[in-house]
Amino acid sequence: MNLFDVLAAACYLAVVAILAAAAVGKALDPEGTVRGARSLGLPESFSRATSWALPVIEGMLTIGLIAAPRLSSIAAVGLFSAFTITTVIARPSQKSSTCGCFGVLGRARQKPVIVGRNLVFVAAAGLATVADHTSATRLAAGIVVAVSVVICVPLAVKRRRVAGAFDKTPPPAAPVTYALVVEQACPLCDRLLQHLAGILTGKEPLVLVIRGKDSGWLQTRLPVLQLPQELLTGPFLNDVPALLVLNPEGTPIRTPIIGIADVFNTLAAIAFAGVRSSQPSPIEPNERECLPCKAHQSVEKP
Repeated sequence: MNLFDVLAAACYLAVVAILAAAAVGKALDPEGTVRGARSLGLPESFSRATSWALPVIEGMLTIGLIAAPRLSSIAAVGLFSAFTITTVIARPSQKSSTCGCFGVLGRARQKPVIVGRNLVFVAAAGLATVADHTSATRLAAGIVVAVSVVICVPLAVKRRRVAGAFDKTPPPAAPVTYALVVEQACPLCDRLLQHLAGILTGKEPLVLVIRGKDSGWLQTRLPVLQLPQELLTGPFLNDVPALLVLNPEGTPIRTPIIGIADVFNTLAAIAFAGVRSSQPSPIEPNERECLPCKAHQSVEKP
């Protein structure tokens, strides 16, 4: 076996591990997969379909790489190429993305990083098509799948538990603070702030958090709060704009509110409740329709 054969076999095993990890991560975090598809600008119906379709496809390819390695390797080239093309053409002005490539096991990345990584995956899958798929190599692939599942499942479950812990934390007796997380690469953040300027009174318990280092673009009268960057890029905050609920110590007490409609809806309810005692009870953020947005229909357009 020469050096090229060794490289091709290594790429074959790497593709098996990548697809196994991606399938596990997406299967255990369907909502994260949906958010990843949304962050790429895909339609809502298509984004919802990815939550079950992608882990099924990747799981089938993982098995196929053992049962029919050459054909499945070709299919993997097509899948990785489709991911790469989608990342490039979707929302070209957006510099970062939560592509959801590995579900709860992944993190938000700069788009060039995602594209470069996917191109490496395409090349690896291409080399896997010409690997010598002997019985020993396929047995090794089966072992790789088993090891990937053993490692990835507990890690994914742990990250989901960390994210879900916020939901189970009871609200503190003291008033909470709402932290609106924005970044320059988010095309909707600036527009959201413009619309919020018309409804906020300045008395709301609201602060801004800038994700990333560049805050010179921001023109706002809201106070800016510094939070640890690991909190802003963790598995429980993979999209912006987002709204965190903080206790007096500045610690999140529940999962963030994500999505421009839900964020606007919640902040509008807070503002209205603060200045109009006769207002109805605040609108639940999980309602699908953003009632205050009716007067600002363009706020939901990317």
